[in-house]
Amino acid sequence: MRSRIPFSRPVLRATSSVDSFPWLTRLVTLVRVTQSGQVTQAKTDGEKRAMLGQADDSDLLLAAWPGEWSQDVFFVDDLKAARLAVGLPRNKVVVSSPQATESVGWERPSDWVPPGNLWRCLAELPELPAEGRRQIVERYSDAVRSDVVIALLARDDLDQQTRQSLLDATHSWTASDLIASKHCATAEATALLTRFATSPEVILAALRRPDTKEAALQQVGRMSYARCATLWLDTRTSSKQAPELASAVLQVVLTATPETPANAGYRADQYDQLALIRSLTSHLPDDERVALARHPQHGPLVQRAWLAGTDLTDDELVECLPEVTKRQNSTPPPLLDYVQRFPRLIELAGELLREAAGQLMSDGWSPEQAAQSGRWATLVTAARIADDPELLAALVKAAVVDTSPTTGAHRGGRTMARPQALRTHRLAGRQPVHIER
Repeated sequence: MRSRIPFSRPVLRATSSVDSFPWLTRLVTLVRVTQSGQVTQAKTDGEKRAMLGQADDSDLLLAAWPGEWSQDVFFVDDLKAARLAVGLPRNKVVVSSPQATESVGWERPSDWVPPGNLWRCLAELPELPAEGRRQIVERYSDAVRSDVVIALLARDDLDQQTRQSLLDATHSWTASDLIASKHCATAEATALLTRFATSPEVILAALRRPDTKEAALQQVGRMSYARCATLWLDTRTSSKQAPELASAVLQVVLTATPETPANAGYRADQYDQLALIRSLTSHLPDDERVALARHPQHGPLVQRAWLAGTDLTDDELVECLPEVTKRQNSTPPPLLDYVQRFPRLIELAGELLREAAGQLMSDGWSPEQAAQSGRWATLVTAARIADDPELLAALVKAAVVDTSPTTGAHRGGRTMARPQALRTHRLAGRQPVHIER
């Protein structure tokens, strides 16, 4: 039987210290640690209601809420108030599933309004006087509920001073919802974009609005490589849902000088240019990905980025053929390295590979030197795509070359650290040549 865990929480700020804590805001995550040591988290509205409804007073409940510059963690010190705030009764209830939160064991009055929605209902009240509107704005000077702000912005009778005060009190975690709202004017959305210039969610929302898209693109275009990379790495939106942000950031990553921030820490590898290009292009629509791979200026870099990864699709491999078959004077030849890593290329473009392999020796590659260096995997790969008589003859010669004693055990002065058989393709219509160890 597990021993009970004593929880000590004085170093954390209490949720009751925050007026109208944003329990159901999408950026807030709840964590529950039971006395037996079981740890669970809740992110959706249903999951949060289920967790708060089922929690015991002896459990440790934490709420992670991102601030402007850091992540703040609070402990839930008033469980009953938290339940009321999300529309549950004060006392513990059993919720069978996160979706089953409409009926939690008590009878709601027909005119009952969940406490968390009270301010929004007031903001939408047609009879709400000007003084009432100003008081709501003052009450929400530290607002986090975007639905309340949007409800006020939607009012035709909201005076300009109150409206501006409302926008001035907006935080980054609600600004994206306001920009996405049709009730936020172009000038207002642009001002929020400028104010929260490093927020991925705010920039994404602006990119999705026709009247603010150009301003958002210009704002991203003015960023440095490191700032753009950080913007992408810090996005809280599911990457599959952010192709607009990926496209905007990619334009900078492809053209700016790569750099890694001094404070990158454990994320330093993620600032690598090729890794970033792979990440960004994987979130673009297929037609955009193909267009980038074929781009006369950026295409080669995109192809190198894809080839530096793994698990490429057939379509991606085909798009990378210009980079795969490009003539380069390096050892081992990139052509053989790519074919060794992606053998599927032989089936997809065998004729093109054989043509490129015929240029290897004229580009300075020596099968004999590869054999002396013990690069037998490279030689086997060359044999799989070789069709040039000169190359085939050089491979035959390399297969029986003498090597130094350091390459492996010997028999008759020749190394045994080579494949048992190095098979080449047909030579001028003849049968394949087999060279045994």
